[in-house]
Amino acid sequence: MKTWLFSILKHKIADYYRSKYKQNIEVGSDFIDTFFDENSRWKPEYRPSDWGNEKELLNDPEFSKALYNCFGKLPQKWASAMQLKFLEEHDSKAICSKLEITTSNFWQIIHRAKLQLRNCLQINWFNNN
Repeated sequence: MKTWLFSILKHKIADYYRSKYKQNIEVGSDFIDTFFDENSRWKPEYRPSDWGNEKELLNDPEFSKALYNCFGKLPQKWASAMQLKFLEEHDSKAICSKLEITTSNFWQIIHRAKLQLRNCLQINWFNNN
């Protein structure tokens, strides 16, 4: 009886964490409205600025620290998608399969994660240097 109850408990705990991981993150149109106007153009205060030479940035340990901090502020599924795509260089089909998302959802996640990272770096790195 005890083994059976522990087995049920173990499965319930696994189901709970699995559902939390698979939980879709709903980001409404207000997220996009933050960066773009009604004509889908950049709002002046969020327009991307020139970041200079990217190779120099990647060799700067302080920039790497700022990037890591901004990366940590992303929702878990967004961070996983970005890591699999750009750091581990997996193809989109494999990422969609691993994260159990559709291709269109994957590209939407990547787009929104890039916007969020760019905005975070602009605030936390480029405006401070």
